[in-house]
Formats: sequence, C-alpha cells, structure tokens
Amino acid sequence: MRIPMLALTAAVLLGGTSESWAAKPAPDLDWKCSIQLRDAPGDAITSDGGGAYVHGTDGVECTIVRDRDAHFNWLYVVFAGTAPRSMMFRGQSNGSASYLSFANKGTFEVKGLADLAWTGTPYTDVRPFRGLLRSPQFARGAGEFNGHSNFPGGPNIPDGAPYVGTSSVFVQALSTCSWQITSYTTEVTSLITLTSGERAGTITTPTRVLRLSEGVYPKVTVRGDFPMAFGATVRIIGNMPGCPQ
Repeated sequence: MRIPMLALTAAVLLGGTSESWAAKPAPDLDWKCSIQLRDAPGDAITSDGGGAYVHGTDGVECTIVRDRDAHFNWLYVVFAGTAPRSMMFRGQSNGSASYLSFANKGTFEVKGLADLAWTGTPYTDVRPFRGLLRSPQFARGAGEFNGHSNFPGGPNIPDGAPYVGTSSVFVQALSTCSWQITSYTTEVTSLITLTSGERAGTITTPTRVLRLSEGVYPKVTVRGDFPMAFGATVRIIGNMPGCPQ
C-alpha cells in the first residue's frame, strides 16, 4: 500500500516572536478507480460476490499511480486487513504443485496498465501481473502470483528475469476512462493483437500461467506455475478530468 507524504512542521523565529507553520502535503495525483471481476465459470480469481470493488469503500484502495514514481501507471487494488471485502482464489493442482482455495486480502496489480491509452481504435497488449497473497497455507503466511512475459527493458517494467516462462495478462483500453484485463487459459486468443510482443519461452500452451512463490525475502521459494483465468474491468471514478467522478 502506498504511504502518503507526511506533513512537516517547523517554528520560525522572527524579530523575537515565533511563528508555526505546516507545509501542505503534496497533491494526490493518483486516479481513483473501481474494478469489477467477470466471475465466469472456471475462473481462478473471482470476486467475493459483493459486486465491484470501489476505492474508499469497505476497506478497498483502487488506484492508478500518477505521481511519476517507479510505479507510474500501475493499477493497485489493496485491501485493508480489517476489510470486509476480499478476492477469491480457487485452489488447484498442476503436476506435483498445488494450493488450497482462499480469500485474499493482499493486492491485485497490473504493472503499466494505463500505458495503454485509448486511441479510438481497440488494440490489446500485455502487461505484467502481481498479486500479493495472505494465507496461512504459505510459508510465513505470505505468497505472490507473478506473470511477466513482456520484452525486457520496457518503460516502467522491470526485466522480470525470475519469471521467464510465465505469462503477462492481456490489457485493452475500452475508453479514456476504462480498461479490460484478461488472463486467458482455454479461451480463443486468435483475435488478440499484441503491439509489443512477448519474450521467447513464454508459456502459452496448453495454457498461460502465473508463478506462485511463497515466503518472505530473502527466503522465498517457488511452489509452481498455475493457469489463472480471470477477467476484470477497471473504471476511473475520481481525480481524472473528463471521467465520471
């Protein structure tokens, strides 16, 4: 979760009198959003049945980073520890690796989501995915799902060498104020148009996969690669002129 800048205070001595002042916090430039999961049969990531996740409601933070730090244009969906909402991860097995179903109050992230700007003509590209996981079934209660098949060296996208073989998610701008995110498994992908392409060795058959690791740095181990079908629509709901507020 991103940490807001702290206000600074100081006392200035002028002509034998003191004056207290508080510096104004930096303006909040991040776009506020909502995210609706499609909840299709067979999806591995679904909602908790409570509808869209809306920024500032029920302990949900949904933002697209716009203050030009290292995470510029990233989608962050973060749940407070006491939030009544969560995202559901369906348990599955893949070879010798497996995990149990759980309700996650970690994160749902798409790196560089808003790099895909609306041009008036639909197009689709790939962007890395990360989900921080909270469940007692993982070492020290922590895990991550990562998928990264973008070419190395892209703007604001780390190389992702530990995730070679995994698959980024598909992103399409639907309008100036909205995007569609999809992680395919058995769905038809022949109509997907990638504008940047994917690195050699990306696993695409029989399914695209995300990599599950567990533990806390520096002791992190890989549990396995899993097909993680889901679909979601992200809409700007605040802080972006021209979008519904």
